[in-house]
Amino acid sequence: MSREEPEGALAVLANRHFRTLWLAQIASQVAQHAIIYGLVVHVEERTHSSIQMSALVLSSLIPMVVFAIVAGALVDRMTKRNVLVTTNWLRALVVLGFLLGRDSMPIIFLLAALFSTIGQFFGPAEVATIPLLVPRRQLLAANGIFNLTYTASQMGGLLFVGPPLFKLFGFDGLFIIAALSFMVAAGLVATLPANEPVHAPLTTLKPAELVDLIRSDLLLGLRMLREDVALALAMVQWTAATTLLFVLGVLAPGYAGRVLGIPVEDAVFIFAPAGLGILLATLLLPALARYIPKPTIVNIGLFGTAVTLLLLGLLPRAYGYLARDGLLRRLAELGYLSSVFSLVSLVLLLSFALGLGFAFVNITAQTIIQEQAPAYMRAKLFSIQLVFASIASVLPLLLVGAMADFVGIPEVILLIGGLVGVLGVVSLQYTRQVAAVSAQKPGSSDQDAA
Repeated sequence: MSREEPEGALAVLANRHFRTLWLAQIASQVAQHAIIYGLVVHVEERTHSSIQMSALVLSSLIPMVVFAIVAGALVDRMTKRNVLVTTNWLRALVVLGFLLGRDSMPIIFLLAALFSTIGQFFGPAEVATIPLLVPRRQLLAANGIFNLTYTASQMGGLLFVGPPLFKLFGFDGLFIIAALSFMVAAGLVATLPANEPVHAPLTTLKPAELVDLIRSDLLLGLRMLREDVALALAMVQWTAATTLLFVLGVLAPGYAGRVLGIPVEDAVFIFAPAGLGILLATLLLPALARYIPKPTIVNIGLFGTAVTLLLLGLLPRAYGYLARDGLLRRLAELGYLSSVFSLVSLVLLLSFALGLGFAFVNITAQTIIQEQAPAYMRAKLFSIQLVFASIASVLPLLLVGAMADFVGIPEVILLIGGLVGVLGVVSLQYTRQVAAVSAQKPGSSDQDAA
C-alpha cells in the first residue's frame, strides 16, 4: 500500500508509551479541575463577593495573556518529557502551598496565578509529545482520545471528584489528594522515552529572537484577519463566547448561593446541565451543518444564548412575584410547585439551553476558522485568539464583579443577555455582507456564502 490507513483508538491505546501519557493526562487534568472547584467554593464561602471571584478568575487569566504565545516558542526548544515532569512537580508544590495560604485571599490569588503560569508550559508540551510517541497512522485517533479525555476530565474534576472530596475531607483533604495526583502524573511521564531530538535548544534562543518571533506571528495573524472579514467575524464570535464563559464563571457561584439559596459547594450541579447541552450540540452540529450554513448556526447560538441569559436574569424576581400573588401560588396549593415548577428546576432547564447555545457559537466559530485559515496559520490564530479572549475578558471581569455586588447578580445577567443580543444583531448584519460578497465570487456555493 502506498498510503498508510489510519488506525483506531484500540490500536493507539495498545501503544504503551501513549497509554502512559494518557493516564498522566487523566491524573493531572482531573486534579486541575478539582482544584478549580475547590478554589471557587473556598473564595465564595469566605468572601461572598463577586469582586473577589473576579480577582480569582483574573489571577488565572492574566498568565494566559503573558505566556500563551511565549510558552509555545520556548517549549519547542526544550525536551518535552522534562517539561512534563517539571511542570507536574511544580504544580504539586503550588497546590500544597494553597494549604499554607488558605486564610489570605492575596496569597490564594498569587498562587492561582503561579499555578496558571505553569499550566501554560504544560499544555503545549503535552500536545507536542503525542507525535513523538505514536506513528503517523495513529495520530488522528490519538488526538481524538486526548480531546475526549480533556472534556471528560473537566466534567470529572468539577462534578465527580471535586465535590465529594471537598465534602468528605474539606479544603485540605481535596488539595492534598490533588497534589498526590500531580505527583503520580510526574512519575508516569518520567517513564517516557528520553531520546527526543531537540533541533534548536533553548540555550540558542536569544531574547531578541523570541520577541521578533512573537511579534511576527502576531502581525501575520492580524493582517490575515484584516483581509478576511469572514475569518475576523468568526474570531470575534469565538472570543465573545470565551469571554462569556469567564464572566459566567464569576457569577455562577453567587447566583447559586445568593440567588437560589443552595449551598455553594452544590452550585456546580445546578449548572451541570450546561455540560449536557454542550455534549448534545457536539453530536448535533455535524448533521446540522449539512443543512444550515455555519455562520447561521453561530447566529442562532448567539440569539439563543441572549434569550436564555435574559430569562435567567428575569426568573428570580418573576418567580417570586408569581409564587406570592400569581399562578405559582395556586400550583403550590395543589402540591406541584416543589417538583415540576420549582425555581431550581427552571434554572436547570435554562442551564441546559445555555450550554446548547454556547456550543453552537463556540464550536462552529472554531470550525469556520479551521476551515478558512491556511494550515500554516491555524496554530498562530488559535494562540492569538487565546490572547484576544484573555485581554477582552479583563475589563468585563473587573466590572462584573463590582456590579454584581452593588447592583445584583440577576441584573448583571440581564445586562449581559442584552449585550449578547446586540452582538447577535451585528453578527447577522456582517454575515449578510459576507454572504453577498461570497455570492459574487466565481465558484462559491450557497452553503459557503451564507
